[in-house]
Formats: sequence, C-alpha cells, structure tokens
Amino acid sequence: MASALAKLQENLSGVKYLIIDEFSIIGQKTFAWINKRCKEATGLTTIPFGGLSIILVGDIAQLPPIIDQVLYHNKPRSDLAVESYCMYCKFDTVVKLEINERAKGSNKEQEKFRQLQIRARNGDSSLEDWDLLLTRQPNRIKNRAFSELFCEAVLCGSITLSIWGEHITQVTEEQFFTFTACKLRFYYGRCLTTTHATNISKAEAQELSTASQEQLQSWICCPEVLNATVNAYPVCNNKDCRKKVSATPGTRVIKCIGCNRSMLLNNCYLDMNVSLQLEKDAKCYNLTAFPKVINEFLKEDIYIYKENTDRLVEKLLLLESVDFQLSTNMRLLVKMQKHESPEANTDTA
Repeated sequence: MASALAKLQENLSGVKYLIIDEFSIIGQKTFAWINKRCKEATGLTTIPFGGLSIILVGDIAQLPPIIDQVLYHNKPRSDLAVESYCMYCKFDTVVKLEINERAKGSNKEQEKFRQLQIRARNGDSSLEDWDLLLTRQPNRIKNRAFSELFCEAVLCGSITLSIWGEHITQVTEEQFFTFTACKLRFYYGRCLTTTHATNISKAEAQELSTASQEQLQSWICCPEVLNATVNAYPVCNNKDCRKKVSATPGTRVIKCIGCNRSMLLNNCYLDMNVSLQLEKDAKCYNLTAFPKVINEFLKEDIYIYKENTDRLVEKLLLLESVDFQLSTNMRLLVKMQKHESPEANTDTA
C-alpha cells in the first residue's frame, strides 16, 4: 500500500492541472475517490483535490455513470456521494463550446449530419437518421481502401481498431496492412486495440468498393417470435431536450436531469420502443424496432396502445408468415412484410 502511494506521489509530482475527459461517465463515488487520492498524492488533506486544479471536459447529455449517480444529483445516497456533490458544487467556471469543429461546412450533407448529431445528443434519433448513417458504410464510400477483414467486421459488428504508440507511424491511408496480436477491449463499446506484441505488415491490396448494398441486406424468412417487449415511457416536454425521464410511483412533478427543468408528469411527451427476439434455424436474433417500422406493417399507430401495451405485445407474438429485414449490424429491424411478397430476399442471416 505504501509503495502504491509513493508511486502515485511520484507520478503527480509537479502536476498542477488534472484534466478529466468525458466526465459525464464519472459518478459521485468515483469523483469522491479522485478527491481523496489527489489529497494523498499532494499531502494537502484539507484542500479540495489536494490543491490541484481540476478541469472537467465533456457533455453531460452523453453517457451517464454505471451503477452510480451523476455528479450533479442533489440527493446523494452515501457519505462519499455527499462529499462528491459538495466538491462538484465548487466548480463555478463553465466554458461552452458552440462551434462544432468536427462537422464544419455549408453543403447540404454536412448540415444534415450536424442536425443528426444534435438529435443523437438529445436522445431524439429517428429512422431517417439511421438511414443517413447507413450511407457511410464502407461499401458505399468510393476511393477508399478497406481491408476485407475490417470491412466485414464493421458491417457485421461495428468493431473499431484503435492504433497506439509507435504503430501510428507504421500505418498510412489508402494502404492495406495485416495486424496480429490485437486485444479486444471495451471503452464505449467493443474495440480492437494494438498492443506491445502487435506486429504490423503490408498486405496485398484488395478492391472492395464494388459490393452491392442488396447483397448486404439480411432477411429472415418466417421466423418464430419468441418474445416481445413494448416499453412506453415519458420524455421531457422541452423540445430542445426530449430526454427520457424517470418518475417515482405516485410522483406528479418530475425533473429532467438533461435540461434541469421540472414539469408535470401528465404533460410529458410519450415515446415507445419495441424489442423482439426471433428464432430461425436454432439461431436467435435480438432486435430493436422503431415505432415507424411497426406502424407501417400493422397499418396503425402503435401509440394507441400506450395505456395497454399487452395488446400490442399479443399482436406481435401472434405474427405468422412474416419476413423481417435486419440492418447490416443485425441489431435493428428495418422492415417487415408478408411472406407472399416477391420483394423479399429470403436468405437468412
């Protein structure tokens, strides 16, 4: 324990500023322990963070902490959380970045992408947004080289490759490489990363831009609907927010942690999501469907079932002779149609 503390003190020797990126995923308990460790490192136990200047970078509308409360939650559940909340309240300077440097430009496509980002931030994404993102699949991007292995990985599972250290200079754009001894890690999802043992070598060039989108569409022909879940939940009625809000049973007034506004529960907007588990040839598919997809197939607005979702669940469970079209990552249901339709490609995924 003493050696660990000595190493921490050595590592932070001379450090004046501590920058914490993506602070939205930092919970109250973790923040309190950061405070304690900073005090131990500097020896200044009576000063917040041991006298270090803390800079929090990120967007509170993004991913929240796991199994912990957000830093600004005003009802801490433990002594550590109380300490954390008090420390967070001492932050009194905010710098708001208003220009999106990653998506500059004035053409129509760039403007659509900026609006998509805003909706994604507010939890208000639509099927049209998903379709727009599909246009950036590797097979649709011209004049860009992709290794067959990573092209397939992106299409089937959205696996990203992160290159670290000296490996960065070994890789150049528009070239093909073979990577060995990579590791699978989880940051904000699955990710392959290079390691000290990774070897990078030149690979034979391949032409992958000719793949047709029709070949990538996956249809499941007449599967069995094993189970279904329909969730109806309130969302913030602030049109600039539209975040999902949670309410304690019996509560009439709720507060949105996204925009910090209070409202009557009865005045909230309502949203729904549908999850299906399908089985075909002993293989299961766990899918999420936007209401629009279900609406188009059933030819009715599923929001009429908001007071009794069991009726909608029953309809979904009783579906027969229906073909389901899946997204390329096999997670979204993008279309449903009667099996008699000649349009469907009945190749199972």
